[in-house]
Parts: sequence; structure tokens; C-alpha cells
Amino acid sequence: MSSPAHSAESRISNGKLQLRRGRPADASALAALGAQTFIDTYGAYNTPEHLQQHLERTYGESLQRHELEDQATATLVALLDDRLVGFAQLVRSEQPACLGEVNAVEVLRFYLDTSVHGEGVARPLMDAAYAAAREGGATHVWLGVW
Repeated sequence: MSSPAHSAESRISNGKLQLRRGRPADASALAALGAQTFIDTYGAYNTPEHLQQHLERTYGESLQRHELEDQATATLVALLDDRLVGFAQLVRSEQPACLGEVNAVEVLRFYLDTSVHGEGVARPLMDAAYAAAREGGATHVWLGVW
């Protein structure tokens, strides 16, 4: 998925939304947002020990830097007034058999900070993810969930 990322700008709640391809310099902010979003979403459904284990295995500056440098992964970031508020990750992975023989990518992560829920960030970010998938040659997108 080494194609260039789709970029877009629009006005969201009197702020400026920017969508772009993630960069290695975003690794620390991505790790922090990913961990916080995961806690916000799944924290109540897990024991503190299981939650901590998952966070340690999944989020950290070096882990996110590796994902950002991985040519099989496309990370798109959403910045509102230059603050990271969301990201989407697309990855080429083994796809479910139900998809058959199509050229598909997985939406591995689609995370938004709770401060922007309902503020119009999700739609442009998903549109950018679809565009990046098409630019990378995919004809289908599938969603993996935790």
C-alpha cells in the first residue's frame, strides 16, 4: 500500500480538519491515541490485567513507528487544528474466505478521540481510507473488529 495518501481539508466545528498519510514522527501520538481510544472503548469489558497486557502488546512508539514504515500498512491521520484526533489503518492481510478471490484490504483500526465524536470527522476519514485503498489497487475493503 505504498501509494500516496488521499488528502482533504474541511471545516469541522470551527476548526480545520486535515487528513494525511501518517509519518514516523506521528508514532508517539498514534500510540497514545490508540491506547486511550482502546481504553475508552473496551476498558469496562476487560480486567485491568488483560487490558494492560493488550496495551503493552499493541501500542507503543516503536510499534506504531514500525506500522508507519510498513509498506503493507497505510495509516491515515486526522488532525484538527494540528492535534491528532483520529486515525485509520488499512492493511493487506489474509482475508476471510467469504470474500472470495477479490483484491481487498482490511480496515484494521479506525479510531477517533471521544472529543470529536459527532463532530463530522469520521466520514472524511473513512472516505480518505477508501480512496487510499483504491489507490493501492484494492477493489474491496473489509472490517476486522476486536
